[in-house]
Order: sequence, then structure tokens, then C-alpha cells
Amino acid sequence: MTPRTPRSFLLSLAALAALSCVRVASAEVYPAETLAFGYLVEHADAVVVATPIDDRSEGDRGVHWITLEVEESIRGPLVRMERVTLLFQDLGAGLPYALRERHLAFLRALPATEGQPRRWALLSGELGIRPVPASGPVARFPGLCRDIAEVLDDAAGYRALLVRGIEDEDPGMAWSAATDLVRHAEMHAALTPDEQTRIVSAFERQPIGKETKKALALAAGATLHPSAAPALVASLLLPRAREIRIEVGEALRRLGSPHAVALLVQALEQAESEQAVNLLNALGTMAPAAAPAAEAARGRVLDPVRAVRIEAAHALGLVVREQHRANPSVRLRGREDLLTALAKAGTGNEQLAVVWALAQFDEPAAYEALETLAASDERPLVRQAAERYLANPRLSLVLE
Repeated sequence: MTPRTPRSFLLSLAALAALSCVRVASAEVYPAETLAFGYLVEHADAVVVATPIDDRSEGDRGVHWITLEVEESIRGPLVRMERVTLLFQDLGAGLPYALRERHLAFLRALPATEGQPRRWALLSGELGIRPVPASGPVARFPGLCRDIAEVLDDAAGYRALLVRGIEDEDPGMAWSAATDLVRHAEMHAALTPDEQTRIVSAFERQPIGKETKKALALAAGATLHPSAAPALVASLLLPRAREIRIEVGEALRRLGSPHAVALLVQALEQAESEQAVNLLNALGTMAPAAAPAAEAARGRVLDPVRAVRIEAAHALGLVVREQHRANPSVRLRGREDLLTALAKAGTGNEQLAVVWALAQFDEPAAYEALETLAASDERPLVRQAAERYLANPRLSLVLE
């Protein structure tokens, strides 16, 4: 990822959630949850609105000593008009601040030597300081941080604040609130029925195209509300659902609802090719030890569309592995379908997916088939894959 320029910090927080991890520079990678406002306010030793008034650098090392003048202390020991020293090292992404402009800063205290003034660094690297303009979405950030700071010792108040944030029209605000709610697992069981339905409704309203939809999918799954499974499965049938299917599948997995499995199986019966790929992907992520799930995946292993066949093989392998783990004596179905699919497989990825799925059956007949493939199949990739999965059948499937 190309490092962000300082000007990018004027964008809505949604721009900071563009990846599950945000690379700040060559040596710094931060998980997305560390960019959410709740996380930043909770973990910073000081949260301030301040103005950089001086910047001293040390030659070509990229080390900067910045003097900040505090305008407002939102959380922590600093006070208005206090001047503090901030250490920042530019690792190639440029400077995320500008002199004589107001900034929201999340600071962590550096170890202090006795008798020396305390110095500070940024929490979450360069993403720990953001210019605050006079108007626009970013101008709301300090107020949100004040609200969070006020409810940190009030679990119900904090939860209510995050639910309201999830409903915010600004996608960045909604992303931050959803990310914080998902992170706070202890809040999930405390959600009221009204809060649960509001979160699911917010997910349904949010369009696909921003990272917010992904965060809201995980938040919907965290509600454990009966309406969550239908909403999540329905989202996999939407145009562009490919963009959210990983998070939706994970949300369904966490939801752990047998009803969700039934909904996926039912949707697969009438799904078009692109929809089937998304549904099978979610089914594989859930990997329920359920015969209907295995049958649904098996029914698409010989689909006319290659992308569906690949996803079906992967999902079938994941499901039968869980079936065998739950009950080693259960009769697994689908091995012959996979061998038929492998005989017709025309691409490397399809061959890999089918051979991998065979290995997940973890039964003598499947291993005999793999041994035969490793010894005599005319396709080098099939022979190599069979040897690899015979040696370690629980390797993850990695397509080329």
C-alpha cells in the first residue's frame, strides 16, 4: 500500500478503514480496530486538541521533536496552554501534521527519566494525529472523543453511544462505532432487543461500496438477534456482494445459528452463478457439521460455471472436515463427485481445490484416491497437490 500523505487525514474516517490493516510505513502496520475512536480514546495516555508550534528535526534520521500547545484536554493529565514535546519519526510516509494548525492527537507517554520533562509519542503511529478543520465531517471528531471519554466508566452509556454511532449517516463514524462494538465482546450479550434491531437495520441500510458495510456485518452478527441471519444471507444476493462476502461469512460463523445454515442452503437452490459463489464462500466460512450444508455444496461441485465449482469444492471440504471431526463414524458424501469434477477440471485452481477437498474427507477411500493421483495422474499439478495433501491434509487451500 502506498503511504498516505498528510492531506489524507482531512478525509472522513472511512478513508482510514480501507483495509483490515493499515500500513503506515515500511516498519509499521496497524490493525483497523486500532484506528477506531473508542480504541484510541481508551488506550491513549492523553487525548488533546493541540497546535504544533515548533518542529526540530535531527538531520537525515527522520526524527522530529514537535512542540504541541494544548488547546483542550479531552482525556489525561495535560491541561490547557501546556506545552509538551512530541517525538515523531518519519519513516517515509511524510509528516501527518502542519505547524500552527489545530489537531486532534492521541498520545502515549514515553518512559521518563527522573528530573526530565515527560515526552510523548503518537498512539497508532501517524494515524494518531489528525488536523481538525473548522467544518465538515472531521470537525466532529473532537466532540465524539469527548463523548467517549465521558462514558468509559459507564458500560451501558458506552454501548448506547456506539449503537447511535452505528446509525450515523457519516460512513466513517458508523465504521468506527461498529468496529469498537465488535471489539467489545462483553457488550454483545448486554445489547437490548431495540439496540439489536437498530444495528441490523443499519447494516441493511448501508450500501455496498464502503468498508462500513463490512464492519456493520460483523456488528450485526454480534447482536445474536433472530433478524441478523436473514439480513446477512440476503446481503449475499445483492449486486457487488463479492466485496463483503468474507465479512458476512465471518459474521454468520460467529452468529452460529442453525437457522443461518438453512437460509444459506435454501438460497443456494435458486441462486445464480455469482450469488452461488458468495453463498458457498459463506457456507465454507461457517463450516457447519451439518449434512444439509454438505449436500448443498456437493450439489454445486459439478456446476457448469468454473468459479462455482471451485467454491463448492472448497466449501464441501470444509464442511465434511467438520462433520468428520464431530462424528468420525458418520458417512460422508461427495467424494465420487469430486473425482468426477477432477477428471473434467481444466484449470490449475480447480484441480487444486478438488484435490484439497478430497484430503479433508480423512477416510481410507479418500487417501487411496489421493495415492493413485500422486502416483499416476498425467497432470503434474495434480500429482504434486496429491503428494502435498497426503503429507499434510490440513494445509489451507491456497489458489494461484
